[in-house]
Amino acid sequence: MMSRPSLGCFHFHLKDKAKAWLNSLPTGSITSWNQLVNKFLGKFFPMSKTDALRREISDFYQKEGEQFYECWERFNDLLLKCPHHGFETWRLVKYFYDGLIPSNRQMVQKHAWWKIFTA
Repeated sequence: MMSRPSLGCFHFHLKDKAKAWLNSLPTGSITSWNQLVNKFLGKFFPMSKTDALRREISDFYQKEGEQFYECWERFNDLLLKCPHHGFETWRLVKYFYDGLIPSNRQMVQKHAWWKIFTA
């Protein structure tokens, strides 16, 4: 289990606009981790941005000429852009698999189908 970071140490992990934003908040205005998360997401991930990123994840597809590993890296980069996407793991696997070109879907079926879809 991962513990929640200390509010007092959070500012060490920020830079540029995020650090300036945190420093602009009135002293004592953030008293809990959940408050900080909600304010941070509200500032840097407005609902419209989150919705657009969630759509990109759910509508993911492999580009023409893109190698499997490139596709996998691009999908993971997309997930990192929206760490609060809220999708269950099984759904992410489905989005990725459904977005693959047929030959890569066949490769996944041949090598990993049983492990992925029966776990």
